[in-house]
Amino acid sequence: MKLPSLHQIWQAALTTLRRFPFAIADAIVGSIAAFILVDSTGAFDETAQTINRIFIASTLGISLFTAIVLTGEKRKWSPVSLFAVQGVATVLLVLYAISLPKDIYFPPYLFAIRHWLLLLVTHLFVAFAPFSGRGEVNGFWQFNKSLFLRVLTAVLFSGVLWVGLAIAIAAIDHLFGVNVRDERYLELWILIVGVFNTWFFLSGIPGNLDDLEKETGYPKGLKVFTQYVLLPLVVVYVLILYAYLIKIIAEWTWPKGWVANLVLGFSITGIFSLLLVHPIRQRAENVWIDRFARWYYIAEIPLVVVLLLAIWRRITEYGITENRYFVLVLGLWLAGIVLYFLIRKRASIKAIPASLCILALLTTFGPWGAFQVSERSQATRLLALLNGNGMIQDGKAVRAERGVPFEDAREISSILRYLHAVHGFGALQPLFRENLDTLGGDAPRNRTSGFTDAGPRALASLLGVDYIQEWQERQSNTTRFTAEQQRTYHLTGFQVLLRPVALGRSDSVGRAYATPAGTVRLSLRESALWVTVERTGAAPDSITMPLGEVGQRLLRTARNPYGVPGDAMVSECSGTTFRIRLYMSALVVEAKDENVRVQRIEGDLLLGFGTVGGASKER
Repeated sequence: MKLPSLHQIWQAALTTLRRFPFAIADAIVGSIAAFILVDSTGAFDETAQTINRIFIASTLGISLFTAIVLTGEKRKWSPVSLFAVQGVATVLLVLYAISLPKDIYFPPYLFAIRHWLLLLVTHLFVAFAPFSGRGEVNGFWQFNKSLFLRVLTAVLFSGVLWVGLAIAIAAIDHLFGVNVRDERYLELWILIVGVFNTWFFLSGIPGNLDDLEKETGYPKGLKVFTQYVLLPLVVVYVLILYAYLIKIIAEWTWPKGWVANLVLGFSITGIFSLLLVHPIRQRAENVWIDRFARWYYIAEIPLVVVLLLAIWRRITEYGITENRYFVLVLGLWLAGIVLYFLIRKRASIKAIPASLCILALLTTFGPWGAFQVSERSQATRLLALLNGNGMIQDGKAVRAERGVPFEDAREISSILRYLHAVHGFGALQPLFRENLDTLGGDAPRNRTSGFTDAGPRALASLLGVDYIQEWQERQSNTTRFTAEQQRTYHLTGFQVLLRPVALGRSDSVGRAYATPAGTVRLSLRESALWVTVERTGAAPDSITMPLGEVGQRLLRTARNPYGVPGDAMVSECSGTTFRIRLYMSALVVEAKDENVRVQRIEGDLLLGFGTVGGASKER
């Protein structure tokens, strides 16, 4: 095989650019935005937020512009029409970017979930849009086969290229003493995946889609992979699921919710396997594939029933969330696909990506969509729980006058966590006179802080409900006290600061910190902080700071476990040669009967050295 010359590669790149100008421009813009975000070391300010929106919107553009170009070529659009449609798509992407919040990967997460749905929609659109008309089923299959193989090739080439260049950069760094920042490796990956991978993939898309209907080639490796790997997996899934089906019938019990995921996995694997062997199922030596396909869809019927029963039970018990909504919709879609392929003799495989694309788009927006349905369902459940505990008066939520039962408190806490994480408290605002947007404080966040349950905790406290974690058992009464964000540290007389200090009951053995004053060992044992200082030429000195009393006092006096005044979470203790002061940002205690056990502490520890006596105090 003759290798292409540099001139041929350059000409192929220019041809691809002329064919997919908007898609390649989108890839370059998205890569530049990602570069800027990676290099940004400052705060996530307004400029960074705008660049982040551009990057997020650009991830939709590559597949969207590719689908438009291929559809236009197949339908013989004029160059002006093709340019105009891509221009409209560009405007839609700009409007989408403007509509995004400052960062979709912080609560509320509905924008991130919606974005992944839109990514699915645009990729499925590429798969079927050029062949959305009647007939040309073989052309449709050959087109998607070429896309699938091109993706695998592009990923392989991009991976090898990145590894090779990354090793070269590392060699320059170590051999020549060049200080290469770690970010450069990520930026190299962005350049290769964003620009090279996209350009390389687009260059391999067939130029004349009309010729694909006449193509009869079928990769032998694909047949081997499907026949000896995927289809045997489908059989294994069938045996496991039918054994479970027999079990639930024999025991006459409801199917477990987790089985829905297994049925979906089995179904997707089976459908994908049948799609891969579709062109050769009519050949004489492959008659068994047609029979296997029919029995596969028949075997799906009871499993789809089990899937729908399992998810329906979860919905009736705990209401609808996005995950349950999507499982239910996929179950109904799967039922429709099974009936379609069983009833219709000449069923088209194009129905699979087309119906899934339309369904994904419909569930993304509107009052029937996953987000509004789920939010209404959980808000309704919360209202019923508050009503049942006499916490609704004149249409407003009021503080519980008596203790809320443990199971109700667990359910209320779970709903508050879900609403805060996915939707925010907007749906609950009509029930409260207080501004729920300010609950949980305005704590600054960095790019890796993740979800915090400060808001749900604060709202549960406002309702007079114990905040219960999902893992918490009835016998346990665990409370997490969190200090207010704005605090003053008094550093006079202290020479060493250890931050952050985070110790749990599992840290009874201790952790060591190397400091200029010596080795400091910390451990949490018997609800006390043990601090030992080891210095060269001196005997080790230790201090034991009891923290159970702090937990007892906070349980008695703290009205809101979130935002405890900073001075109430400071403890000080002195030893023979040094003293310590602990500024706690969080204290987790477990109250059982009349005993209080410290489960975890988080905060900053100051150490001061000198002969200071043995007094101890809390502040």
